[in-house]
Amino acid sequence: MRKILVVLIASILWFACNNDTKVASVKNDTADTTLNNNNESLSDNDRKQIENTVIGLENEWAQVIVNHDMNVLEKVLAPSYVGTGVDSCKASVTNKKEMIEMYLSGDHTITSVVNSKMKVYITSKDLAVAVGEVTERGKYKSGKDLNRVWRWTDTYAKLDGRWQCISNHSSRIK
Repeated sequence: MRKILVVLIASILWFACNNDTKVASVKNDTADTTLNNNNESLSDNDRKQIENTVIGLENEWAQVIVNHDMNVLEKVLAPSYVGTGVDSCKASVTNKKEMIEMYLSGDHTITSVVNSKMKVYITSKDLAVAVGEVTERGKYKSGKDLNRVWRWTDTYAKLDGRWQCISNHSSRIK
């Protein structure tokens, strides 16, 4: 199942980056977002609504890192969520339960989280891929300052009538 999900994500990203369709840029208060206009059955209003929903979920997720409101994470992450990336200097694959446990671990205290460079690629009325960067500031358990930047890709699906993140990959870039 995880291999299928990885192939699906890679295919979506390849398609989004190699598609010759028009791309419309939209500026909002929190991010520059790009909508891939390859699905003509979606109106501009539908695309804008999907974009705003996904951007809103990304910003809610970022605040979970600061305030540890796991109810938000329960809402944002799909039951079948799978995440890949690096945490604690090791490559990892995590499910929803493990992601929540990671946020509650107490290995560090994050005091500020800011998303930037966000873009949303809408592939259908039920599937969107968000990419961006997040800057985290705070302290490690040892007292050392924490200042790191991650580049991330999140895949969202509309499941049971609401948008949920089904997959995430994060790479530390600073």
